[in-house]
Amino acid sequence: MGCVDKIKIIFNELIRKKQEKKYQEERLQQKEKKHLYNLRMGINLPEVKEQIILRKNEVCHCKCYAIRYETKMTMRHSKKHAGASVRIAKGFSVNIGGGKSREIKEEVESKDRGLLFITSKRIIFAGQKKNFTVTYPNLIVIEPFNHGFIFQTENINYKIYVEDIKFVEEVGAILDGALINIKRGISL
Repeated sequence: MGCVDKIKIIFNELIRKKQEKKYQEERLQQKEKKHLYNLRMGINLPEVKEQIILRKNEVCHCKCYAIRYETKMTMRHSKKHAGASVRIAKGFSVNIGGGKSREIKEEVESKDRGLLFITSKRIIFAGQKKNFTVTYPNLIVIEPFNHGFIFQTENINYKIYVEDIKFVEEVGAILDGALINIKRGISL
């Protein structure tokens, strides 16, 4: 066996290994797609044993680290005064002249780190500062975005970022599956 034959054998072996690796990656992607499809259809939703208090016939399907963003409007007043100020006593003075006051509106955004739980009956966020629980019948819209979800109820919008970006699609699939099971009347 000559040098050329050995090079052909090595080259063919490398090609075979590369094709095998590509085939395994494709199978893994197909499995992942099937897994997400099954979750979205409410089939084989995982059961997570957690230390949250569950209601009767309720199962926790998902637990993940998340960040809740809350935007609030704050109002403050800015005063301008023209004229003189006469001090009458300590802490008490009288203003003589004109003044002007205007309202300033500002948006303040706050963050709260915590855990997001998705159960068969509700969505729970247990944060370091604030918590919330939303039952599925109270949800109006679940709006997914790149890194999380906006849960809209009649009164409040909850904006949640899932910390592990790779986990966002699976969390969305579990949410879909839980909602489908509620519609089917399967709440376990």
